[in-house]
Order: sequence, then C-alpha cells, then structure tokens
Amino acid sequence: AHVARAAARANFDPDFPNRVTVGTTTVITLPETPEPRPSPSPGLLRIITSYLYRRRVIGTRVKVVGPNYKVVAVQARVRARPGANRVEVRSHIIAALNAFFHPLTGGPERAGWPFGRDVYRAEVLQTIDEVPGVDYVEALELILDRGRPVSGNVSLAPLELVAAGEHRIEIT
Repeated sequence: AHVARAAARANFDPDFPNRVTVGTTTVITLPETPEPRPSPSPGLLRIITSYLYRRRVIGTRVKVVGPNYKVVAVQARVRARPGANRVEVRSHIIAALNAFFHPLTGGPERAGWPFGRDVYRAEVLQTIDEVPGVDYVEALELILDRGRPVSGNVSLAPLELVAAGEHRIEIT
C-alpha cells in the first residue's frame, strides 16, 4: 500500500467529533497519487485497518479514514511591478497558491498540508508576495467552497485538509 502521509488522533472518533472518546484512535491517511485531492480507496483503508488492528492494545479501537477537504479559493487584487508581464504574474500567483494548498506537497513547510491546520491569511499574503513581479497585494479575500468570503483565517477540523479552489486574481 502506497501511503504518502498519515496522522493519528488519540481519543478521537469521527462519528462523535465533539466528544473525547477514550480508547479510540483515528488514523487519517493520504495515498500517494498525483490527484489534487488524494483520497484513500476502500481497499487501502481495509489494508491499513487490518494491519493496525493486529497491533493495537486490546480494548482499544482503531479507525482509519481519509481526509475531508475544505475548498479555499483566493480572490485578490495585486499590484504588479512596473514592466512585469501581468498575464505571467497572474499565472504564477495561481500556481503558487495551488502549490501552497496542495495536500501532499504544500503547507508552510512544503511537506504537505498538516491535517486540521488552519489557513492563515498572512501566509496567503506571503505566498502571493513572494511571486516574482508582484509589488504588493491591494485586497485579499479567502472564499470557502460555498462562495462565502471569510474575513480572517479559515478554521479546519481535525480530519480536514485544505484544497485549492478556483482563484480569482486581478492584476493592476
């Protein structure tokens, strides 16, 4: 089984997310795949569950699940440096945002987005600002999958990962 990343959550049961469930460990797993939103197949979940079940402490429960994705798009107005090609700057910004939000290779450490880690507006601003040809960001909104803007950071639940949505970048 090709697992790219996994994380364990002690005393957590996804069926009862608002409760501490002593004796239950949930393992979130991501397969190694080129898809933008990797999700384990039922077969992979069975293989991992079987492997862990034989090694668990008697009297405990192990649940193996895939992540839930929270789609985040960036809507921004960006000032390009004088002489910069606006079309190229826009495409580089979108590529940088998609790379930053990637579940396997993104995140602040570029080692995959951490499970349950919030999306911080300041890091999104930094990602855009580091793109060659960008002078500064004039306006920025984070848009959730349902199309509603978030005024600050985007909170993620313990089993959630961020996924890139359709970014809307205006270059001035």
